[in-house]
Amino acid sequence: MALQAFMTRAAGGGRRHALLVGVSALQYQPRSLWLKGPAYDVAHMQRALAVHDFAASDMVVLADDGQGAPLAGAARPDRATLMQAFKAMTSRLRQRDSVVIYWSGHAVRAVGPHKPVAEPDGKSTFLLASDVQKLPVSSRNSWPLQGAVADAELGAFIDDWLAAGVHVLAVMDVCHAASATRSSEADVRWRGLRVSELQELKSEGKPEQGVASASSVSLPAELPAARPRNRGYVGLYACEDMQRTPEWSLQGSPQGAFTYAVAQALQAGKPSQRYAEFARRTLDIHTRLAQSAPVARSLWPAPVFEGSLQGPLWTVTALQSWPAKSARTQLAATTLPEGAQVLLQVQQPGGRRRAVNLENLAQAAPLLGRLPVGTRFDLQVVNDAQRALYLRIFHIDSGGRWQAIYPERAGDAAQLAAASRWQRTLVIDRAESGPESLLWVLARSEALALIEDAEMAVWPARAWQLQLGWQPVSQLARR
Repeated sequence: MALQAFMTRAAGGGRRHALLVGVSALQYQPRSLWLKGPAYDVAHMQRALAVHDFAASDMVVLADDGQGAPLAGAARPDRATLMQAFKAMTSRLRQRDSVVIYWSGHAVRAVGPHKPVAEPDGKSTFLLASDVQKLPVSSRNSWPLQGAVADAELGAFIDDWLAAGVHVLAVMDVCHAASATRSSEADVRWRGLRVSELQELKSEGKPEQGVASASSVSLPAELPAARPRNRGYVGLYACEDMQRTPEWSLQGSPQGAFTYAVAQALQAGKPSQRYAEFARRTLDIHTRLAQSAPVARSLWPAPVFEGSLQGPLWTVTALQSWPAKSARTQLAATTLPEGAQVLLQVQQPGGRRRAVNLENLAQAAPLLGRLPVGTRFDLQVVNDAQRALYLRIFHIDSGGRWQAIYPERAGDAAQLAAASRWQRTLVIDRAESGPESLLWVLARSEALALIEDAEMAVWPARAWQLQLGWQPVSQLARR
């Protein structure tokens, strides 16, 4: 064990930790709402992480056995125990360590404690602990839950770990929001509930023996503010905000489909691989599952990945930023490659769509002006040539960090096939204190030999490139 720990630190620069949560049984809720897979999910993640030199002594497990008792060797996943485990992990971590935070179970979207920056719908995501209950209408609280962990609470611990120089990988096999759609297959269970489905707290009197007090299961009066994550963070989520994710019997035991894909990708990958490769392998396995799943294809969820995906596994890597001025702009071509068209239409709320002529814009990051929340961008790139084109499109936020728009999947080739087109709609979802922008880089296919997916510092010579900015605002002042 001592030799293994030494080799782990030598390979990744620090110790590797994991905090694995699996919530199947909801002790105060009807059994019809319980899950079957989380107990098995946790075991699969333990085996997958062991392949990457995570020592058993450095993996903290909080999970139940699916019948309401703690899983063998694990702690009960109630709110009080979870919060204690997060705090204990904070004290254990040291600079250059890595930590995996994994959660398998139910989640709900609901009104909650005050947030410094409110979400558009006024709600938060709550990960349900084993002691979750719905508060009665007569409660003094303005939110309906106790025995749950708010997204902002978990985020605050992650932010603390990142601030201490720790690398964080978050894997969430839960749903961000509930859906009314149910599968007709009895063997399939969907992760994600509505608050209305939860059973109400029956008594606020003396707690039962072994049950935590109300103060330890209740949410705080105000949730912590989120902080920028520009270094060392990677997040893997089972589905988009308005989707749910399934579990069913896989290889003889109930498992979450997303956890199955993540664990298989980890076990098959090399320790030196980049997160982009890991993400692509996970998506490939997840896509293959859809072909045999007892779930309608229209309900199949789309995983979401974010963070320093170009960094190696278990390594603190900063998100790359886009400098406002660079020598590479001097290499930009003044015309698009032969056969290529880049089309953009902008539509403000209640207004008409208008086309923006990108080819005639100057290279000095032109601005579209102040655009209100709800403005739509309809993007198209057309390749009428008989050969592929090199193409990259980024969104650059107000803090200077960028997110890939094309290629859409991490690790995919930056290539638009011959005689094809790509299109997508983007919507401004919130006001920002600074300008945002879109960056296009388009070149002949020979450029693929000059640039690597993981290296963004050098663009191909004579590439057509354009950075187009705007100022997102809550509303436009009336004249």
